Amino acid sequence: MKKLIRDLKKKRSKAQFKIFELYSDFLFKVAYRYLKETHLVEEVVSQAFFNIFEKIAQTDIEEEGAFKAWARRVTINQALMEIRKHVRFQEDISLIEHIEESPIRTDQHLHEQDIVKMVLRLPDGYRTIFNLYVIEGYTHKEIGEMLCISIGTSKSQLSKARKLLKNYIQQNEEDYAAIR
Repeated sequence: MKKLIRDLKKKRSKAQFKIFELYSDFLFKVAYRYLKETHLVEEVVSQAFFNIFEKIAQTDIEEEGAFKAWARRVTINQALMEIRKHVRFQEDISLIEHIEESPIRTDQHLHEQDIVKMVLRLPDGYRTIFNLYVIEGYTHKEIGEMLCISIGTSKSQLSKARKLLKNYIQQNEEDYAAIR
C-alpha cells in the first residue's frame, strides 16, 4: 500500500485507477449516508476522488489506515459542500444547552438495514447532523464550524432527528406486532 500511495503522489494513472477500484464503493457509501440521490452521490464521489488525487502529494500520508480516514474526510467535506447548497438548517430560537440524550432501543427483529433506511428517511438537515455526530463522532462545536451553524442548532437538529428515529422505530415495532 505504501508503494501505491507513493505512486499516487506522483500522479501515476495506474495508481489512481487502483485507488478508485479499492475505495469507490467505500466512499460511495460514505457519501450516500449524507445524500440520498444517486446522481448527487456520484458527483460528490467524483469530486472527492479529484480532490484526493490533486491533494495527496501535499500530505504526509503513507499508511492505508491514514489514507482511508483522510479519503473519508475529503468525501464527507465534499458531501457537506453539496448539502450547504441545498439545505437550510433551522435555527432554534432558544439555545439548547443540555439535551437529554435518550438512547434508541430496538427490538430483536430490527436489522441494521432497517435502521439505515430509517436514517435515510430523515430530513436532510436532521440526517446530516445525525451522521456527523452519531456515526462520524464529531462534536457539536465541530459540526457547527463545518456547517456554519450554531452549537444550539446542531444540538436541536440532533434531538429532533433522534425523536423522529424513535417514532420510526416505534412505528416499525407496531407494524411488526400487527403481522405476528
